Amino acid sequence: MKLCTFEVACAAGPVQRVGVVTEAGIVDATAARIALLEQTLPLSAAVRVGNAQVPPDMIGLIGSGATGLDWVREAVEQLLRRGQAANGAGQQLLYAQPSVKLLAPVQRPPNIANFAYGNSLDFRTMPYPARIADRKSTRLNSSH
Repeated sequence: MKLCTFEVACAAGPVQRVGVVTEAGIVDATAARIALLEQTLPLSAAVRVGNAQVPPDMIGLIGSGATGLDWVREAVEQLLRRGQAANGAGQQLLYAQPSVKLLAPVQRPPNIANFAYGNSLDFRTMPYPARIADRKSTRLNSSH
């Protein structure tokens, strides 16, 4: 299963969604989950539960763990079998790849860490930042 973040144009402006790349196109993962839940729940409940189970942003989906990915897989498989175009909330389920703008999968990572111990610079031996600033100001002043 190949996950992606994509942007679609809407009347209120561009909207970012989490999708699954398939041979048929890009499936909106959250909308597909809502469509699956509509089979057993009223629409308003399906929308609430679907958004909770398969959040429309990648960080939220990653946070839901393996269970969230299982829910996505189940919804996408069901959608591709049934060929449904939209859910009861009117959300389109399948997009042709040229009609969407693919984005970085994780838009704003919560943190970035460097675990390359031994391959990183030794900050104890680096010059003091003030010395670097002094060198830059000396060069700037000597050009006058």
